[in-house]
Amino acid sequence: MSPYPVKYPRKTLMRYVYKILSRIALRLLTRPQVIGRENFPKHGPLILAGNHVGLMEVVMLIAYAPYNVEIIGTGDIPIEPKFAKLADSYSFIAINRGNIDRQAIYSAAGVLKQNGVLGVFPEGGIWDPGAMRSRGGVALISMMGDAPVIPIGFSGAHLALKRVLSFKFPKLLMRIGEAIPAMPEGDSLASRKQRMEDFTELITQKIQELLPPDEQHREPGRDEEQHSLVIDLVDRDGLRHRTPDVIAVKDCQSLAKFLNQPIFVDILENNLKRHVEGLKNLGSLKDPVEVGQSVRTVLTYLEENPGFITYRMGMEAGVQVKGCLEDLLKLSEFAEEQQMVLKFDLTYTYSDRGNGQQVTLKNGRQLEKPF
Repeated sequence: MSPYPVKYPRKTLMRYVYKILSRIALRLLTRPQVIGRENFPKHGPLILAGNHVGLMEVVMLIAYAPYNVEIIGTGDIPIEPKFAKLADSYSFIAINRGNIDRQAIYSAAGVLKQNGVLGVFPEGGIWDPGAMRSRGGVALISMMGDAPVIPIGFSGAHLALKRVLSFKFPKLLMRIGEAIPAMPEGDSLASRKQRMEDFTELITQKIQELLPPDEQHREPGRDEEQHSLVIDLVDRDGLRHRTPDVIAVKDCQSLAKFLNQPIFVDILENNLKRHVEGLKNLGSLKDPVEVGQSVRTVLTYLEENPGFITYRMGMEAGVQVKGCLEDLLKLSEFAEEQQMVLKFDLTYTYSDRGNGQQVTLKNGRQLEKPF
């Protein structure tokens, strides 16, 4: 019996079949290019660390890395149903993001101690593509497993799956960098913490250097983002009324960002099977009862998993989102008592680096340019 939580290698035949099928699918449906294969060592222990904006990076990693790759993936929320069976059949090390998951860390380090190969996406998710910082877990696992890190830059993957399904044959590039030596243990916990931060920053830097300029640090083509949210009460005659100050949703820029990124509501609805219909299609007048039910659903889930928002948006923004949701619940209850409905004006503005113009979306729809 193996002394390690995850025996390496595992599912050898199944994963080899996935590797071949992935290569065939990529060749038929995309225009893939792989640069720097010579930087792959012959064997582990090894960590492959890449940027992450969509599903295609996972497919390319499985297809072109010359190893049986043990992937670290989400464990705090279920995999989206349409991909769940594929993920389960491949198997991965599930990590509870937003919380200290010692079991996942020990499982990953155990793979490395068996001279295995880990596939990791240090940004930890795709809810804010290209705008996220790497997490410190890779540094800790590298130190525990005495494993070097190979940085990998994936470009062209943003919205690539959508283009694949439309037979638009997107160009995908996988660029492999030179190995970063394993992070040494060091003498004290204080110095270790600083070196982990430095090591994480180094990984981020090396991955970014492998990307084209327009895909570095930000979602391709977008910069200078601003989010805003205004909520009014509307009576039966269609007249707007400003909400009373005592129950207004205040300091709601973080809530606006939360609602402007559909992936949050999609996760709650599709992955977690929670009823959040009241927080969708905000361009229409909303029934306060439905809004209130949806907000209660989110707040209840945050009691179960406090790290759901703070992990993705940061502690300060996460706390603000929760406070704004509590205000929104009070507002929906007030609107129900007054027999009014809620009118959301949700705005998202960013600079399009491609043409130098400012783009504004209101309730998810782009505003027409003025003549």
